Amino acid sequence: MSAFRSDDPQWQRHLVLGEGDWRIFVRPLRPDDDPRIRDLLTHVGKEDLRLRFFDSIKEFSPEFIAALTHLDYARAMAFVAIDEISNQTLGVVRLHTDACR
Repeated sequence: MSAFRSDDPQWQRHLVLGEGDWRIFVRPLRPDDDPRIRDLLTHVGKEDLRLRFFDSIKEFSPEFIAALTHLDYARAMAFVAIDEISNQTLGVVRLHTDACR
């Protein structure tokens, strides 16, 4: 995936959920999404944070956020879901390959 481009339309989707009243845009996570990720993490409960990161993190450093948003696309991919009306980040999903195989 060395030629991967996060702005390539083949990796983006506009989804319509429910009765058509919820529109979501899904696209690859980009390095400039760090404010979006920081905002998302402020809305996550303490127990959820502990389960996600195996630690009770109180503050996220710029380095930590950068590690979440700067991906090695040869080994990992992350997609962000965004509410098209409010522009609110709804979630992120990550996929990682096993380098041993």
